[in-house]
Amino acid sequence: MTRRDHVLDIVSSAYDAALDPSHWNDALGRLRARFEASNVTLMVHDVKLFEGSIAMQVGMDASALDLYLREYSRKNVFFIRASRTSYAVGKVASSEEVIEDRELERTEFFADFSRPHDVYYSTGVTLAYTASVVSFLAINRSKRCGPLDAGERETLRRLAPHFSRALQIHRRVCGLEAERRSLVETLTSARTGAVLLDSKGEVVEANAEARAILDQCDGIGVNRDRRLTLWDRDAARLLLRAVGEAASTAKRRGDSTGGTVCAQRPSGRRALELVVAPLCMNREATAAENLSAVVFVTDPSRVATGVSERLIAAYGLTRAEARVAALLAEGSSPTEIAERLAVTGETVKTHLKHIFGKTGARRQSELIALINRPLTCLQEQE
Repeated sequence: MTRRDHVLDIVSSAYDAALDPSHWNDALGRLRARFEASNVTLMVHDVKLFEGSIAMQVGMDASALDLYLREYSRKNVFFIRASRTSYAVGKVASSEEVIEDRELERTEFFADFSRPHDVYYSTGVTLAYTASVVSFLAINRSKRCGPLDAGERETLRRLAPHFSRALQIHRRVCGLEAERRSLVETLTSARTGAVLLDSKGEVVEANAEARAILDQCDGIGVNRDRRLTLWDRDAARLLLRAVGEAASTAKRRGDSTGGTVCAQRPSGRRALELVVAPLCMNREATAAENLSAVVFVTDPSRVATGVSERLIAAYGLTRAEARVAALLAEGSSPTEIAERLAVTGETVKTHLKHIFGKTGARRQSELIALINRPLTCLQEQE
């Protein structure tokens, strides 16, 4: 393999690491081999506070890394002595330009940290500098290997823009992943089913309630292409259009707010209610990474069950009373409730009397408002 091929190989590994953090060790390992270094570190240092950390490294054992972070990040003479001009992005700087060898040998940092870990010369390049925080890629070598020569410094200078760009991509990808996790965690705790779709309309995530609705196989599912499907063909067409419009909005190519779809079910149970909304999360994300739409799915029969459990816990209603109260909150009349539960109208009236007594509500509208409050409010009322 030629020297040029080695450099291209390192560049390729840097961009692999940008998209998959597990590849950083490989990228830095290739740098270490190319420059015959004792270790290679990607450091983040606050030049005002003289505090720093090692974000990624190869060649340094765990005890050395721990020692540096605990004691020697503040005593790193290279950062202490360096001037602001040393941190110009893309500039290659060496330890001998910052401090003479004899003076270095008299420092605590060298005697207690660098020398025990076979580091004498350090040459690095600034990858990013914002405010007082510098991100610095350091090639650290032993005394017997000597400092980087002119050719090696030029190679490092040419690699620097690629590692700088890879670091930017890495931070952006990590930010997107954190944003995505935060959204998923929020939706996971929601009582409403939520399905996250990417820019192709494919299912990326579904919260517990959505999975429970999908598992019923009653009018809604996910096909082999990971797309939502509906048994109701008319509703399926409306859903496809709403998802497409939401994706366009997410890509800044439209202004649709999504749409609402009612989907009939083969079981004959009440229709599923779907609300589609765009997710405009990050302008810099690629199409493959970007979440473009969320579909909220409500199964009225499951909502009634959930409300029933809440009312039983908050007010001590019987299961029959809670079921009547939940149906009332859905908008059913006492007559309709009697038909759905296959009981007499007098039985429903008796249940309602008990419900009013236990909840303290005086009117039907007040009872419905109370039932529709969040669980925490119901507990406070108790």
